[in-house]
Amino acid sequence: MKPSTQTMKPSTQTMKPSTQTMKPSTQTMKPSTQTMKPSTQTTSRLSPPPSRQRFSPGLGLSCPQVSPPPPHQQPLPSGGSHSSYSSCSSYSSYLFPAALLVLLPILASCDWRSDGAARLEKLYPVPEVVVEDIVIPEVDIGDVGTAEGLGGWWVMRVEEHGTMLLGEIHLTDLFLVRIPAEGDKAELTFCEQIVEMPQAAGLGATQMPDALKTALGKTPMELDVDAEALSVQEQKVAWTWGIQGMKDRFADPIPTKADNPLVWDQDEDGNPGVTMHVLAPEGDRYMVRREVMDVAAGTTSEDGQWLVGKLEFDIDEGAVGYFGDKSLMTVAAITPTPGGNVYRLRRVGADPEGESPYDCKKLSTEHLGIFQGAPEPGARD
Repeated sequence: MKPSTQTMKPSTQTMKPSTQTMKPSTQTMKPSTQTMKPSTQTTSRLSPPPSRQRFSPGLGLSCPQVSPPPPHQQPLPSGGSHSSYSSCSSYSSYLFPAALLVLLPILASCDWRSDGAARLEKLYPVPEVVVEDIVIPEVDIGDVGTAEGLGGWWVMRVEEHGTMLLGEIHLTDLFLVRIPAEGDKAELTFCEQIVEMPQAAGLGATQMPDALKTALGKTPMELDVDAEALSVQEQKVAWTWGIQGMKDRFADPIPTKADNPLVWDQDEDGNPGVTMHVLAPEGDRYMVRREVMDVAAGTTSEDGQWLVGKLEFDIDEGAVGYFGDKSLMTVAAITPTPGGNVYRLRRVGADPEGESPYDCKKLSTEHLGIFQGAPEPGARD
């Protein structure tokens, strides 16, 4: 009789799956609401506004979901220290270039196959994507007065496009610009860098600490201008981060180790190079970077309010240390897309000796409105 009683137990267990089948039916309703939000992503490609950056549609990472970095780190030079993060307040809500994308060694290994992205996402899952509508602010610059030549205050946006292992990348750099009345140089102060990686599926998001933005802003760039032609001159510009003392800023190789005397703690946080915070996998990368911009002569609008032109670029960067997962030492190269890379300046003040009507915070907030309707540059010779 004992076997007969045991055969009854499976019969009761078969009833449990019947109740569980009801749960998926309620869950299927959730994706239907999420599919409506990404439709707003198509409204802008180049430069999403601040309201959207904390929840980037391309990267899908939210600052409040960041957890403390794991206690694994590379040895640093004496005096080095690792930053601690208790909140998001010390970071910009913007995302840094995908050249800093965290790519595990699996990307370069021989067994990287078509399912590689899915495998990476399983290793480093990203939070749920939250997409907000793009809102272009209404901007009234007002009467900027009249000025002879190019002298005055300007705001500048540089738009660069390329590809990398995980798809397209679109970079936007914002600068405040002062051109002296009788000068032949435009003085650029860095404010912000914005990135879109529409095909990255949430992998490799980074955040630029405020300390890095401040440090870059303290080291102005210069562009040669032609006061008679009312134009930016054709030229090449080398822009370096975390590097100083190069004999040839255009051709010398960038340093690859933290103890190289060319490595400069530019953001003064006690770590080599400049510190970039990485969200997936969580940690910090200590890095160096050089961008060479080949700038074409620009064209000034008839009313003297716009100055636009084309450029090409090349970015070279590397890691000299890390805090967190060892994969933070791996960076991915950007292949520039020829054509379509442009710079645009808009005059916002006529008196270069007076106070600028814009600061970095205002420019970062209003840049979509400021540059709306900007003229396209002429063809490059």
